[in-house]
Amino acid sequence: MKKQKLLIISSLLLFSQVSACDQNHISTSLTQKEVSNISLVSLPTKLIYYVNEEFDISGAKLLITYQDEQQETIDVTSSMVGNIDMSTAGEKTITISYQNKQTTFTITVNEDTRSECPISFIGEREYTYDGTSKEIKFTIPEGVQYKAQYEQNEVFYSTIENAPKEIGCYALVIKTEGNNQYKPTTKWFTFSIVDNKPNAVITFSEETVFYYDGKQHSPTYVVENDLESSVEYLDPVTNESIGFDAPIEIGKYILSVTVEATENTRLTKAYKEFSIVKKDEANKITPNINIEPGQKLKIGTVPTYTITDEDNNVITDANVNILYTSDTTGYNSNVLPTEPGDYGITITVNKDDKYNQATITTWFRILSNDTKKQCPITFEEKTELFIGDEEIKFTVPEGVSYTAHYEKNEKFYSNYGSLPTETGTYALVVTTNENDIYESTTAWIVFNLYKKQDTNKTTLKINIEPGQQLSIGSIPEYTITDEDNNLITDANVSILYTSDTTGYNSDVLPTEPGDYGITITINEDDKYNQITSTTWFRIINNQKAECPISFEGDTTFTIGENREIQIIVPEGISYTAHYEKDEKFYSNYGSLPTETGVYSLIVDTNETQLYKATHKWVIINIQPA
Repeated sequence: MKKQKLLIISSLLLFSQVSACDQNHISTSLTQKEVSNISLVSLPTKLIYYVNEEFDISGAKLLITYQDEQQETIDVTSSMVGNIDMSTAGEKTITISYQNKQTTFTITVNEDTRSECPISFIGEREYTYDGTSKEIKFTIPEGVQYKAQYEQNEVFYSTIENAPKEIGCYALVIKTEGNNQYKPTTKWFTFSIVDNKPNAVITFSEETVFYYDGKQHSPTYVVENDLESSVEYLDPVTNESIGFDAPIEIGKYILSVTVEATENTRLTKAYKEFSIVKKDEANKITPNINIEPGQKLKIGTVPTYTITDEDNNVITDANVNILYTSDTTGYNSNVLPTEPGDYGITITVNKDDKYNQATITTWFRILSNDTKKQCPITFEEKTELFIGDEEIKFTVPEGVSYTAHYEKNEKFYSNYGSLPTETGTYALVVTTNENDIYESTTAWIVFNLYKKQDTNKTTLKINIEPGQQLSIGSIPEYTITDEDNNLITDANVSILYTSDTTGYNSDVLPTEPGDYGITITINEDDKYNQITSTTWFRIINNQKAECPISFEGDTTFTIGENREIQIIVPEGISYTAHYEKDEKFYSNYGSLPTETGVYSLIVDTNETQLYKATHKWVIINIQPA
């Protein structure tokens, strides 16, 4: 033991001596190397966004040059990126900072004009338990990426390959990714698998409104055959339980009655909405509180809101309370916060002799006064001009300096001050200079410039649906009409097809799949003035679509009924149809099965020049007479 202690003491002394002797060396080696320059050697993978889409720095790499001329490449992280306003469209300058050095690049944020992805479901809302999986079919546009799963109580239950088969309530949830045509979309289809027994019969009284008197109030109910039941009261907004005793206070409620399963009936739930009101409440005005969520404000600026009645008249004499909150900092006060960040705002119109109580909660953001925002630039809404017309007017905030010019084919054409003198498609581009409030901002408006219209000639209208999806060889559909909507067929028309992606520019219809621009021009002649219209279309692979099959009629039958579900397919389409039970052939379509049970009506169409062979079904239930 003694030798060991001496050894440890010697080691400590030795370390102490080395540390003392080498202190300057260690201090120097731990000093961070000084950076002389930074530059982006790889831009992020994603440079084009839609408004409010989350910014992604992935893929960006930074070249670091040190004072000793050594270099290294590092990944750019989100902590290096400055504040970005993704709530408005336009070119955004992104600043990357590393050890007091900065570099920038730009991204484009476009208005999100995409539609929700169309998702349709094929299935029943209720299935009878028979031990087999209950698969819900769905359709989405070709090429759209998606994720699908079955959920129970908003929690993952199974993949789509393992459809539920046990008694319970489920939802098939489809989440699609966004693309050039559709925004990210989530839709779901709820259904249940129930015991093969009838529901218990629950009958409610007709009362829906009770007057407040300090006592409990609730609708009454009767359960047929005096089956045992239980009650619970729910909040109609959140559907959460508020207890098992009838309510006393003024408010809206839901009475939930549950009858447990018996030998003859299955688990049954029934609901009845009701309210408790003050006797004079029906004669009062229920105000509407109008506030735009997500307002971005400077420190000291109160969020904007209005209070109106049911006829949209502004109310100014209501007794209003405002509460500001923050989940992040715990702020909870009726005093406007003064620190930058996101806050909740709850506006309450207090009940008095004239108004009923009303409450609304939303959020707003306080910006740092050091954060400059984009300069608002607004244009006069004119996109069709003629040579010699006045220029498009635009406005910027008072005191903001700017430059403005015209571009044609994304190249400088002339300065703002006089309209171009040649026909064509132009962009008026306005760039404001940075000041104490706004960052430098660029905005533009695209317009067509035509030759001055001859009043003795007819100015026609070109009608074309944007975003047409066509197979290879198909020409986009359009019509030309006069001011009375009469169809015109004798105009001299030119068509130009373009592609920003491939550089395609020709009057010949393209033959490769992709998105294209189409510019239709009615050339001036002795009868018509010149006019132009530009839009886009998509060429898709020549793949046949599924044949649309639909079913019409009830899906529940009584045995012996002399009717069937009607099958609807496009005219001229041939098909076969039959019934299946337990996934086995039962009988051909033409007469209803003669036994009670759950069946599938299966329809198969034959392939045609337009449609591929398609398979579809519907579930039917045949009950005893």
